[in-house]
Amino acid sequence: MIDYNNTNPDLDLMYFSGDGTWGNADDIAIVNVSELDGHWAEMMDELPDHHRPDFMRWYVDNQTHDQQMGEYTNCVICELWDNGTEDEIQAELEDTED
Repeated sequence: MIDYNNTNPDLDLMYFSGDGTWGNADDIAIVNVSELDGHWAEMMDELPDHHRPDFMRWYVDNQTHDQQMGEYTNCVICELWDNGTEDEIQAELEDTED
């Protein structure tokens, strides 16, 4: 994964993509998705644009879980991605089941 968080206020970085999109490049994650299972893509439509780079960083580090369909989302573990690691989320889910 190529990860870029621009913390230098003197840099003004932009990206330009072949599909015609362009914009601010302060926070970019480039991921080789051929090494990931496929359910990360189902979360992209559920996330606001500004959460997508952080979600993909989390997913690369926490991709060993099986997809668990949620009531309102494609994967309940991915839905809770900002609550911690995959193991922490799984423990939290197990605690709420008891």
